[in-house]
Amino acid sequence: TSADITPPLISITSPINGSVIKDPTYLSAVTNENAVCKYNTSKTFNFSLSSSRFNESGNTTHSINLGTLGDGQKTYFIKCNDSQGNINNDDNQANTTFIVDDTSPSIALNFPGNNSNVTSAIVNFNWTATDVVDVNLSCNLTVNGNILGSNVFSPSGVQTNRTIIVPSGLNRWNVTCIDDVSNKGYSVNHEFTYKLIESVTSIQTVNASYKFSKN
Repeated sequence: TSADITPPLISITSPINGSVIKDPTYLSAVTNENAVCKYNTSKTFNFSLSSSRFNESGNTTHSINLGTLGDGQKTYFIKCNDSQGNINNDDNQANTTFIVDDTSPSIALNFPGNNSNVTSAIVNFNWTATDVVDVNLSCNLTVNGNILGSNVFSPSGVQTNRTIIVPSGLNRWNVTCIDDVSNKGYSVNHEFTYKLIESVTSIQTVNASYKFSKN
């Protein structure tokens, strides 16, 4: 039989290239043969000198808990060494680029303002949810302890409206939003009062003088 001169074929199973995740970050890969694998953030890292070895090295599954990487784009490279001493080079190593999103959405309540008064029971609630990564968020509008708007589509950085009929008197409202990796953001609580204003119409009686002519 001919000698094995082919380095391991590496497939990264986590994080998937192009994915958005939250910490802790687990880097996982499989190889087509038993191998010792190492990882690095540098494409040109030297396998022999690197100490970043996977926990389950020496077989076909390889994984490591990278812990908390923090927000932002990350790239990792993996090289392996099989039982015949064949090591991946810079051209046939595996790599994955992904985004870590550990930050919850921020939420600004625009209307009704805190400690404000409204004169209509039909209130157009308005808020702006913003996320560092996701462009679309899912939000719940809570009024007086009840979720009256569930999974409201809220584009990041864009004002969102939801119209609700509120009872007379003091009302409290807030918004919670969640991004694609389940980071949950909470707004402050705002209070407003719906006051029913009675319109009083003054009717002025105009005395018209009529002159009747008698024939």
